Amino acid sequence: MEKNDIESGLDCYDPERRVFGSISQRKPPTLGEFDLALILRWKLGMFTRAHGELVRRQLAAINEAIIKAGMAGSEISAMESLSKIAGIKTAVASAILTVCYPNKFSIIDVRVLNKLNLTPMDASGWDAHKYWREYMPHVQSFATKHELSLRDADRTLWGQSVYEDLMTRINTCKK
Repeated sequence: MEKNDIESGLDCYDPERRVFGSISQRKPPTLGEFDLALILRWKLGMFTRAHGELVRRQLAAINEAIIKAGMAGSEISAMESLSKIAGIKTAVASAILTVCYPNKFSIIDVRVLNKLNLTPMDASGWDAHKYWREYMPHVQSFATKHELSLRDADRTLWGQSVYEDLMTRINTCKK
């Protein structure tokens, strides 16, 4: 097996630590086909033929929205632009923008919504305006309170939800 095969395998296994940091360091942080495919696979847990079509046909429009998101005051319109692309809703848009701007965006997820006690607790009930005006201030407040980066606040909230779910399931089995 060649080194490139090993590196590619490790990149796909742990994209957040191995790939996403380099994306956010790009000026501007635009995506290639593989980058976008990796983000979709990471957020959705799968990569279908429809996702492949999205990558091939909408990469330019996605990168246009990503560049817009880097401009102060354009966060909502950038997320709206992404969310208008077939196959991308608020949750996926937030994942794309979080990879590109981890200090500015956070991934909206049912687990984090639950931990923050925000409704609706399903990301499909959130649009760009509600995300930016209601969700982001809560994640930012949690980050500030616990002296975490925005990205680590996101990870912590998600992880706390997983921990609580696991403990509940373990304790249920003990009864």
